[in-house]
Amino acid sequence: MRLGHEELMPRSPHHGKPWSPSARKPSILAAILLAVAALFAACKDDAQVTEPSLTQPHNLRPRQPDLVVRNLSLSTSSPTAGQTITFSADVVNAGTAPAGDDYLTRLFIDGTPLRLNQITPDLAPNESETERWSWTASEGDHTYQICTDADDDVKESDETNNCTPVMPLTVGPTPQPDLVIQNESLTPSSPIAGATVTFTADVVNYGPGSAGGPSQTRLLVDGTPVTPNQTTADLAPAASETESWSWTATEGDHTYQVCADTDDDIAESDETNNCTAVTPFTVSPPLTPDLAVQNASHSPPSPTAGEPVTFTAEVINNGTGPAGGTSETRLLVDGTPVPPNQMTADLAPATTETESWNWTATEGDHTYQVCADTDDDISESDEANNCTAVTPFTVSPPLTPDLTVQNESLSPPSPTAGMSVTFTADVINNGTGTAGGTSETRLLVDGT
Repeated sequence: MRLGHEELMPRSPHHGKPWSPSARKPSILAAILLAVAALFAACKDDAQVTEPSLTQPHNLRPRQPDLVVRNLSLSTSSPTAGQTITFSADVVNAGTAPAGDDYLTRLFIDGTPLRLNQITPDLAPNESETERWSWTASEGDHTYQICTDADDDVKESDETNNCTPVMPLTVGPTPQPDLVIQNESLTPSSPIAGATVTFTADVVNYGPGSAGGPSQTRLLVDGTPVTPNQTTADLAPAASETESWSWTATEGDHTYQVCADTDDDIAESDETNNCTAVTPFTVSPPLTPDLAVQNASHSPPSPTAGEPVTFTAEVINNGTGPAGGTSETRLLVDGTPVPPNQMTADLAPATTETESWNWTATEGDHTYQVCADTDDDISESDEANNCTAVTPFTVSPPLTPDLTVQNESLSPPSPTAGMSVTFTADVINNGTGTAGGTSETRLLVDGT
């Protein structure tokens, strides 16, 4: 098997082989010798079978080769431009004598022979040789034909059947890629401001040809490219590659779009379908805390001067995000902070923490108020609701005792000299507070 070359060569009057008388001498001499031998053999055979007769002619036709081309085939039935096509055919000696010498078998494309011919060996009768050629196809309508003994080197019984019919061949255009975007998405699907959003999309080659090289795939948010572009590989037909981008969300309504081959590096069968539709999405406000104070109270509810009073309150996060750190909560009595401030933990949404303070009551009318995040350490959705309303309360005078004596008496009520008399009396506390300790009660008789 020999594979030919694809280059074409103009056909000369002698079919591509320079002619000279000396070049034909061996073939002519061989043909004469073969003819003489065949005539001698025929005459000898006739002499052995029958006597010569004027009414029965002798068969004096010499034995000769007859080279034909059969089983012509192509490596593809639907070639495309740039594709290498292999032509193959069998050269058969359909005659009664050997070819007698090597000879050329030639492929013609559009009537022009390929530059490298095939040299077919001397074939015996009924012997064949397969010849092959390769050709790089060019787009358009063509013809092809294969001829053996292209330079008429072999004397044949039939010199008219060395060539196949001229066959038509249509070469289609070079297969082209078609890059499109599918399965585009964003995560999370409902982003909030400040969150990192990941966009993903598949670049798919729907065309019959490979991309032929890398290309740029771009994400546009609100029509503006999100850097960097992604470099998509050389995609074979039906192949895909997933690309992704990260974007920090900003509050509001937005759109996004993904486009393949943004720099038009790839020649495609359809240059209008590289981009997805423009898709809208909304970014919600950021998740922020909102610290407020609830359930503020003091105990006892009606204090008296000098009495210790305990104030308590709950700090609650009414926001959508965590506080993000600790903060200070303050009690103010009559507008003055009661030390120390309380350190409130980093509160998750909808969680609370109870804070408390102690204060020694002073007589009179007062107010109190509790405020969260007093130093503005926390960035909140509402910075105006950190404090409770100002609440009035009254401290009564201090609780004091009031010791008096009552029910005093003597027994016997009318004593006589020398008698023993017993005096009794009740000491009572008519005040608002306890005596606070023991005291002495005295009996005076005649002031003594």
